[in-house]
Amino acid sequence: MASLHHQMAPRAPRRSSGASVRRLVILLVITLSLASCIQQEIAPIKPLDRGTISVSVAETIDGQPTEMNISQFLLEKAFLLHGFRLAPAAEARYRFEGTLACTFFQELTFDFQGASQLLEHQFHALFEGRLIDTGDPSMEGSGERVEEFTFPEPMMNGRTDLDLARRDIRRRAATLLVQRSLGGEILGNPSVKGLIDALGDAVDPRIFNEIVADLVAEESTAVPYLLDTLRDERVVQMKGVYPGIEEYGEDQLQYFHIADLALVEILDRSSGLDLLSTEEYRLKIQTGWAWIWEDLQEIPAKYRTRLADRKSSIPAAVRQ
Repeated sequence: MASLHHQMAPRAPRRSSGASVRRLVILLVITLSLASCIQQEIAPIKPLDRGTISVSVAETIDGQPTEMNISQFLLEKAFLLHGFRLAPAAEARYRFEGTLACTFFQELTFDFQGASQLLEHQFHALFEGRLIDTGDPSMEGSGERVEEFTFPEPMMNGRTDLDLARRDIRRRAATLLVQRSLGGEILGNPSVKGLIDALGDAVDPRIFNEIVADLVAEESTAVPYLLDTLRDERVVQMKGVYPGIEEYGEDQLQYFHIADLALVEILDRSSGLDLLSTEEYRLKIQTGWAWIWEDLQEIPAKYRTRLADRKSSIPAAVRQ
């Protein structure tokens, strides 16, 4: 992978005790090998282009404009990673606009026998805004659509450090706005989201290897969602074939393992992630995949992930 800080180890061979599982492994290897050849020789992955978008969020703390507009920045970065190009409102097809108001709520304390200990500074966040799709001028009957986004009740977040609390309430609010807008009616991708959600369905008749194959078929469209899933630690509820799963147990296979499998095929790099990978190595894997995608999408330096670390990193090898 383009920069995972370490040379990636080859993927471990799959092991199985049953003849039927061995046949499944052989079939999967052949299928994925063919898909890889097609991807490399016929249809290399292309950047994702979902059109132009403008972002305008007025962000305040206790009624005063913030020095750094965190919500605006995080929304712009998320839209860039999902294939949108930033543009002025007058030139953009999509416009995300609104107001985020964060206010101090209280100092939460623990009081006992005359002593008081500060637990956290708590802040509320209220957002009112909307996403406007002005329509595709090349499509007849493509009119304007509007999707409203609000926090119906004050969202609360706290930290023991006051400055961190003032920052994190905006970060948490922005994260929620990103999830809602990119998972909404206008910008959401039900196909990819449905495949990822299926990993938690224990009664789904498919195996998770089929989910991986379907995600790979989505190509660049799936990548931004898979990058998010790399941070998802939920246990996969489906059956399937994965190196070491029989030895270490199905409860060791998490969503981020599946996201990594799909990214290996789509972006054609070896990550070396397995069931025994440490949390530190997982974080490096997340960063490495982000770097590859940011390169492909030509993300501006302002929004790049850990840009300074790239000078001392070792590029990962293309899959063999």
